[in-house]
Amino acid sequence: KKIFKKKQILNYLLDAFIPSIKKKKTIKLPLLLSLFGFEIPKKNNNFLIKSGINILVIGDPSSGKSQMLKGFEKLAPKSIFLTGQGSSTKGLTASLKYETISEDWILEGGALVFADKGFCLIDGVEKLGVQDHIFLMEAMDHQTISIKKNGISNILKTRCTVIATSSPIEDYYRSENSFSKNFPGEENFIEKFDILISMRDI
Repeated sequence: KKIFKKKQILNYLLDAFIPSIKKKKTIKLPLLLSLFGFEIPKKNNNFLIKSGINILVIGDPSSGKSQMLKGFEKLAPKSIFLTGQGSSTKGLTASLKYETISEDWILEGGALVFADKGFCLIDGVEKLGVQDHIFLMEAMDHQTISIKKNGISNILKTRCTVIATSSPIEDYYRSENSFSKNFPGEENFIEKFDILISMRDI
């Protein structure tokens, strides 16, 4: 109650939100709003209404983007954190496991599935493969992913907000270029995000 009586409540919350990242309130604001603004998507006239805010941050080396993502992870009520480097499609979506007791194959969910109704935080999303980006686009578009492996076909729920970071295609973010030209990947991939943020080390 004391917090909500403060006159400058938004500034207060931004200062308290990931305090290790200072003087970057315009960058922290959409992250803070996404933390408070998640609701379970509902269908209206067969169209999916999604309320999560998917965010992509392109940041210079040592700009604090990974630190920011880890800080967000500590505050989110439910989140899955993974790095693009070394992550596989199985770890992101789902994998098949042979169950010796039932003598059958079963699906084990990956990060997007475990993050259902929460947040999927990806540090270094540009290091994921093209197929992983396709699954991510499906998850952000439809809040589900389609899996077809070894005769098993299933649709898994991924009603999560995706917050991802990326390094720029060159050594540093070039402000004279568009956001898409600074991203080392497919342009149609970044179009699936609701908010695009550049984070510069200046």
